[in-house]
Amino acid sequence: MVEQRSEEPRVGGSIPSLGTRILSLPLLRTFGHPRFRLVLAIVVAVVVTARLIALIGESFANMTDYRTFFLVAGRLAWHGADPYHLVEGGASLFRTPFLEAPAFLMLFWPWTLLPEELGRAAWIGLEILAVAGTLVAVYRGLGRPTPAEALVAASLVVLFPPLRDSFQEGQVGVFMGLAMALTLLAHQRGRPGLGGAALGAAIAVKLTPVLLLAYFVYRRDWRLCLTAAVTTTVLSAVTLVWGWASYWPTFVSAVVGSSNGTANVLNQSLNGVLLRALHPDLNGLPIASLGVGFRTVWVVGQLLVLGVLAAFVTRGGSKTPEREWIEVSCLLLLLPLVSPFAWDHHFAQATLAVPVAVFLVSRHRLAFWAGAALALAFFADLYLAYPGAQAALAASPSTLKASPFLQLAASVTTVAAISSALLLMRSRSSPEAAG
Repeated sequence: MVEQRSEEPRVGGSIPSLGTRILSLPLLRTFGHPRFRLVLAIVVAVVVTARLIALIGESFANMTDYRTFFLVAGRLAWHGADPYHLVEGGASLFRTPFLEAPAFLMLFWPWTLLPEELGRAAWIGLEILAVAGTLVAVYRGLGRPTPAEALVAASLVVLFPPLRDSFQEGQVGVFMGLAMALTLLAHQRGRPGLGGAALGAAIAVKLTPVLLLAYFVYRRDWRLCLTAAVTTTVLSAVTLVWGWASYWPTFVSAVVGSSNGTANVLNQSLNGVLLRALHPDLNGLPIASLGVGFRTVWVVGQLLVLGVLAAFVTRGGSKTPEREWIEVSCLLLLLPLVSPFAWDHHFAQATLAVPVAVFLVSRHRLAFWAGAALALAFFADLYLAYPGAQAALAASPSTLKASPFLQLAASVTTVAAISSALLLMRSRSSPEAAG
């Protein structure tokens, strides 16, 4: 008689990951069916479309920055008056100088001639086209998405808080995002002239995109970098042809005068986070000169952010198009942190990070925990940033300084941007089981 023996578990056998175990639950297994995911994505898209219509209406009625800064400064400039002086910031709680470059005012000329309502409508229309163009550029670079993926990405883009703020203020963040997406796509398609022109125009308008130039220097796309430099120079030089040479010294003076940043709760750069912890009373713009101690701490924080970015970009690994989209997403999420100040709409330049993140999650390039944490960061920014800012605004400077909770509430966007970038850095180069 042969003895029956049960087999012992094999050492080194496959152990289901946390993600696999969770997704195998009866209710969640339904999400594994493509048709169900598509139907769910359609339902979400319909709801978000209603939100988009409401956002367009809200934006048309608001557009504070467009009306108070861009339109006023543009008309001043085109009538021969220097626009770089302190102007009342509309609904803002402090006075702030106009900081857009003269090249922006030159390009803004058509809107100085249009009736105000028609100009606002045209601006919003261009913003919508810029967002659509960003999505198209991302997927031209990454590959065609599934219908469900495209609908989810577009829905999350509409809900993206910096994009919403950019629309409501009539700001240029979404245009910067389109320029960055076109620059990378042109780099990948071997069209450095187009990419350099897009990047150069963005630098001429906003200055801060110059930091992205270092990325393409590292990538040794010399023609793109040269074209960007020439485009910026030409657009800036044309302002001299119009007799705007006198605007440049006051523009530079306004930028330098604002270089100390501000502790105002709307400032989501490292500068704002540190000032709220140390000098919350310095919540105007511009503020008094800061001491050596604070500047040292601030510079160390900036170097830390730049060091993390440099390490991520230069570390080993295959340099695929997918990898480059991840790198640029991280760059655009973190670069506002090293500026003296970064309002919520400044992060709209990182709109392309949303479809990139959806692409990574849908293709299991992120571990289950990382995808869940990324979603948590997004929805924390969506639902907590505004209430947190309002709570911090209602507090006195002394109360804000004494309350770490209020300081955190006033910096949700900063935390979300850092968390999202670090999570995207965890992406894998090839599909693996989620864990």
